[in-house]
Amino acid sequence: MVYCASETIFTLNYLCTKQRLAKPREDPPQLLAELASRRHAPVSVLEFFESMLRHTPDVKTFVEEWFYNTPFECLTRPDLRVLLAYIFYSKEWTELASLDRRDVNQMVDRLYDLTNVREPPSQTSSKPTHCIRHTLDPFESTARPWLVYAVTIGMDAIMGVFLRLAGFQRHPLTRGLRYWHRDAMTSPVAEPLVFVHGIGAGLILYLPLLWSLVTTHQ
Repeated sequence: MVYCASETIFTLNYLCTKQRLAKPREDPPQLLAELASRRHAPVSVLEFFESMLRHTPDVKTFVEEWFYNTPFECLTRPDLRVLLAYIFYSKEWTELASLDRRDVNQMVDRLYDLTNVREPPSQTSSKPTHCIRHTLDPFESTARPWLVYAVTIGMDAIMGVFLRLAGFQRHPLTRGLRYWHRDAMTSPVAEPLVFVHGIGAGLILYLPLLWSLVTTHQ
């Protein structure tokens, strides 16, 4: 009975949390403000856009992947507007100010020109091609017994002990986001090695790889 009651409470909390997290932020972070403290902060969104293009080896393929590998030749101006409004403003195209819309249209022109693709005619009656928008699209999740989460947290704690014994220290970055760091143990200091893991059961699934990195790189 106690376990059933705890599962009921946990499931209700899960449903409330999912509904809360599914709501788009009313004040999403803006690119220029977020990058203002950087050494080479961009002065405009268009400048940052051009910088991205310079560091993207294959722009055409890069854009196609955001549309689930839809050929660039099939992407209309409304399609690209939706993607660029999300990437650079964290908003829907319809929510952009007039000046921001102008900049987005310039980006669209630049993409067609850079990829040597003739802009296809826009069908006003059809919906834009769906693209990946992590923070705006509805997300799917499945509730699991709280014991599953307890085991996951326990494994993460075990991994934390291992990392501390290996000389790492944990640092907070933002709310809910942390990273582990270990200073170089040899001199001269070589190029730093950065490992970014996916979302799942935590770092313990990468223990063999991390052990290899720790023992071969000092």
